[in-house]
Amino acid sequence: MLYLFTYLRVLDADEESECLSNPAGRGYTGRVNVAASGKPCLQWIDAPTHFAYALPDETTSDALNYCRYIPDQRWTGTSCAVRTKVGVRLERCNVSYCGG
Repeated sequence: MLYLFTYLRVLDADEESECLSNPAGRGYTGRVNVAASGKPCLQWIDAPTHFAYALPDETTSDALNYCRYIPDQRWTGTSCAVRTKVGVRLERCNVSYCGG
């Protein structure tokens, strides 16, 4: 029996010294992959398609499990898909703005 495991290291904004070049988060392609709640982000390829329709990456596979700007959210900035007790939802990521 062959088992394949994907190892995804959880990164946060402080560790990577990454920031948003746009205060709304549009165009962010950094590597932060943990939600503000501390939950690890799911891979976009495993998230519902309506979450991943506007990713700036070529494909959902390229976006891996990184925080991304998703339009039409209740907040500005980046988000990622996380697993909760009731399913998968988008949560805000803590990626600060470079300009202030």
